[in-house]
Amino acid sequence: MSARNTLFGPSAWQDAASYRWTLTLPRMAWAWEFLRRNPAYRAAWLEARRSRRVVRLAPRVMVIEADVAAVDAADWCLLPPLEDPARDARQASVFWASADCPAVLPVLAAPGDVHGACSPLFRAKYKCRIAVYIAPDGRQHVLFTHHGRSIQLEVAGLSIFAARQLMAAVAPPHDRFSSHVHTMRRLADLIIHNDLRPQLYPTYAQSRRLAEVLQALDGWLQGATHRGIAAGLFGKERADHMWRHQRRHMLDRVRRAIKRGRALMNGGYRRFLK
Repeated sequence: MSARNTLFGPSAWQDAASYRWTLTLPRMAWAWEFLRRNPAYRAAWLEARRSRRVVRLAPRVMVIEADVAAVDAADWCLLPPLEDPARDARQASVFWASADCPAVLPVLAAPGDVHGACSPLFRAKYKCRIAVYIAPDGRQHVLFTHHGRSIQLEVAGLSIFAARQLMAAVAPPHDRFSSHVHTMRRLADLIIHNDLRPQLYPTYAQSRRLAEVLQALDGWLQGATHRGIAAGLFGKERADHMWRHQRRHMLDRVRRAIKRGRALMNGGYRRFLK
């Protein structure tokens, strides 16, 4: 698959307004936005999708099965059920590997004293989507997502659908303490409010710059010229003016954006998971 392909039509990337929704994304969501543009990942998805099976239990709850032999998901810091790269961060259900993503919270599903009660994760009418992946080793992975916000749990013990309580480590590993505390706080808030509230998912500080980088990358993937990318980023009138009077500055800015975008697409996205 050629690098000069894109997820979008020939001219869709030229509209800077179509990237405005990314300005409110939290840090982790940016990892997916750059990974899904990677041509090698897109080829892996095409290969793996034949082994991906989805069972929908309810409008917002699905169980995903995937053949781990179909693709080495670890190459992408993912679990085997690769997500469709056509889905942006608002729609995607991305299962990150806990080895690469400290925010993944390990929990133990256990029985409780209340007979007849359902799992605490499925008793409420959540406003977010829920995806469950059951790995061959028996571990269950539960993902809550809503508009780029997410909580991911790695569950051991009982079936997540039968458990009455979930228990997390009181003292998580030192190098993951902060990430686990944040996830536990978000999980508690989800159970109380039935949603992944934006208040607990601050907008990434570099989102505005990354939106520009993403657009430049899409232009490059489409095979656009540097001047064409500049027109898409800044508008044709401004780009033409600067091209005449500040050509070197404009060219350097476009080149830096493309270079950064390619680096993030080709593995640099991992930094957003830490």
